[in-house]
Amino acid sequence: MQHDDPDHGCSDDLKLAVKFFKQASNNQYGNARTRASAAERWASVAHRHTHSSALFAYSLAMDLLERCVLLQPSVDTQHIFITRGLPSLSMDAASCAVMRGEFKKAVELLECSRALLWSKMHRYWQPLEDICCVDEQLAQEFGEVCDQLRNCTTAADNVALSFSHKMSAAVEDERWRRQQFLSSRTVPFARLHVAATEGPVIIVNISDYCSDALIIIHNANSPILVELPKATPKNVFETYSDFQHSLGASKTAFSNAMGAVLRRLWVSVIFPVVEKLKELEVLPESRIWWCPMSALCALPLHAAGMRMVGHQNLEDIYVSSYTPTITALIQARVNITRQDPPSLLIVGQLDSSIPMVAKEIEEIEGLGTSVNTIMGESSTPSIVLNGLCMHPWVHFACHGQLDLTHPFKSSFRLHKAAGFTLCDIMQADLPNAELAFLSACHSAAVGNNDVPDKVLHLAAAVQFCGFRSVVGTLWEMQDKDGPELAQEFYMSMFTGVDGHVDFKNAAKALHTAVKAMSAKKETGAKTMHQSFEVSKRSKAIGVYHWITFIHIGA
Repeated sequence: MQHDDPDHGCSDDLKLAVKFFKQASNNQYGNARTRASAAERWASVAHRHTHSSALFAYSLAMDLLERCVLLQPSVDTQHIFITRGLPSLSMDAASCAVMRGEFKKAVELLECSRALLWSKMHRYWQPLEDICCVDEQLAQEFGEVCDQLRNCTTAADNVALSFSHKMSAAVEDERWRRQQFLSSRTVPFARLHVAATEGPVIIVNISDYCSDALIIIHNANSPILVELPKATPKNVFETYSDFQHSLGASKTAFSNAMGAVLRRLWVSVIFPVVEKLKELEVLPESRIWWCPMSALCALPLHAAGMRMVGHQNLEDIYVSSYTPTITALIQARVNITRQDPPSLLIVGQLDSSIPMVAKEIEEIEGLGTSVNTIMGESSTPSIVLNGLCMHPWVHFACHGQLDLTHPFKSSFRLHKAAGFTLCDIMQADLPNAELAFLSACHSAAVGNNDVPDKVLHLAAAVQFCGFRSVVGTLWEMQDKDGPELAQEFYMSMFTGVDGHVDFKNAAKALHTAVKAMSAKKETGAKTMHQSFEVSKRSKAIGVYHWITFIHIGA
C-alpha cells in the first residue's frame, strides 16, 4: 500500500525536526545564509533517516546558497563565501538522488552547482536570441546589465559594491521574474546528454553516503551507474594528501609515492569504470571525458594504472580529457568559426629559471607557417590580450603563478613580472578562440584544498573564456621538457588527420606525444610513432615525469 504522507513511519522527533527545519529554510524574512544552513541541516537529517523530503531540501539549500553567492559584490568575496560555505552539499545531494535511483537528477544537481563562479560568469556571455523572441527591449536591457555584471564581478570590491543596488533592482524587477525560465540555472539532462555525442562523459561523485561514477553515453537515455565503494571521502583525501607530499620529494621517493597514488586511483575509481566501458562496447583508443568532484579534480586520473609488467594502464586503453562542467564541453563544440590554416600566437618570457623557453619557441616556429610570437618587452597584458583576440590558437611559454590568498589574481608572468591574471582572461571577448597550450607551471593545479568547486585554475579560466581545447599541467613541469613535447605535439597538430587541421585533435596529439616521450625516457626510442611498452617499476620515473600534462575541453 502506497502512502502519500511523507512522515509515514517516522518518529515524532524526526517529524518535528523536519517541520522546524522546513519552517526556518522557508522563512521569507530570514537571512539567506541562515536559511541555506537550515535547509542543509534539513536535507542531512532527512537523508540519514531516508525521509522523502531529503531531495527537495537539498535542492532548496543549493538555491539558497547560490542566492548568497550572488549577494557578494566580487568574485574574490564570492570565492571566500563558497570556501566557507557548504562544501559537500551538491555531492551529498547527488548521492541522495542516486540512492533513490534518480540518476538524471543526480547529474543535474552536480551540474548546476559545479564551478558555481565560472558558470555564473559564463551566463553573462550567453546569447540573447531566446529573450529577443519574447521581448526585444528586455533583451537589450538584459545585455547591458550582463556587461556591467561581468565587469563588476571582476573589479575591486568597492567598485563592485557601488553597482550592487542597480543589480538588485534589476533582479527584483517583475519583468525579469517573468523571463526567469529563459535563464534557469538547472539544465535538464536531455540537454546535457548531447555532451556524449563524441565519447562517454564520466562524472565521479564522492560522498559520505555513497561514491559512484555516472557514465553518460550517447546510446543510453539515462546515466549508467558504477558503484565505487572503495572511493570514500577519507580514502580520496588520503590519496590527495600523499599526492601533494610526493611533489616535493626526491626522484626515487616521487616515483614510489606516485606509483602508489596511481595504483590506488586505478583500484578505487578507474578500473570499475573501465570494466563498465568495455561492457558498453566503448572501443579501445576512444576518447573519454572525466568530470570528477572533490579532491579527485587535482589527481591524475588519466594516468591511473597498476604500473606493472603485464598490466594495462588507462592511457593504454582510452584517450582521456577533462571537463570542468558538462555545459562547458557542449559549448566548446558549438558555433565554431574556422580559420584555415589557424594562426598560432606564442607568448614567451625568457627567464634564467626557464632557459629552454627560447628553444621551445624555436621548435614551434619551425613547424608552422602562421606562427606569431610575443616576447620580451612586447609581452604586456594589453598586447597579449589583443593578440588573443586575433589568433584562434595560443601557446604560453612562461611561468604560471597561483595566488592562494586571492585565486582570481593567479596569473601568467609576463615582461618585468607583470601578471596576466584570471581576471584579465575573464574580461576578454574571444569569439574565435580554439586551442590554448599552457606550457607554464601549475596551469591546471587547484589552489585551495578547501574549495569545493575544484576547477579554480588558469586552464579552466582559459576554457571558460572561450578557448575550446586547453592543454595544462597538474604540477610543475621540467623546463627541459618544453621543447621536446611542443615539437611532438605541434607536429601532430599541424599535420592534422588526413590533412585536416583541427583543434579537436589536441587530446590525441597530447596523448601520442606523452606516450612517445615516456617511451623515449624508458627505451631510448627515437621516433614518435613507435609502439608503447607498459612501464616497469624500475623505469617508471620517465612515465611519471610526463603525466603532469592534461587536456581539458573538446
